[in-house]
Amino acid sequence: MDIREQIGAELDYLHNALNQSMSVSLRSRIPVEDVVHETYVRAVEAMDNFEYRDATRLRAWLLAIARNHIRSCIRRKAPQFGDIARDLVESGLLRPSEIMSKDEQIKRLESAIAKLPARHQDILRSRYREGMTFEAVAELRPESAAAVRGLHRNALDALRKLLNVKSVASE
Repeated sequence: MDIREQIGAELDYLHNALNQSMSVSLRSRIPVEDVVHETYVRAVEAMDNFEYRDATRLRAWLLAIARNHIRSCIRRKAPQFGDIARDLVESGLLRPSEIMSKDEQIKRLESAIAKLPARHQDILRSRYREGMTFEAVAELRPESAAAVRGLHRNALDALRKLLNVKSVASE
């Protein structure tokens, strides 16, 4: 069986894995079938760069391609802060001065997140930008769901330290 056929044979696995790992709200924005199709197209385009060893490695590669595609879709579909701010001001819900302070808070938060280790950034991005569950994140990483929860807790603790914010649990 050539690599193209092996990729095709793993599409059912990929479809089931994505159905289990993607949250309902994420699946409503990005249909699983579209992700599977795009993953197949990208995998076939890149198959010359992939060295097939076993089905486990192929599945991990396909899941990585799918995860990257999902992230790209989320980034493209996410509304920009400026658009949201403009809508809030026009609706009368926020004053321009409040938007400025929110903008400053976001910049401070983004700066602090950028100082975190890559693993922590990835966990926070997966949880909050992509809306993934701990189980879904674990499916795409070498760690268990419990380990992902621990990484998430450590990431939030590190972020609190960088921002000089006390945890609700420590008060």
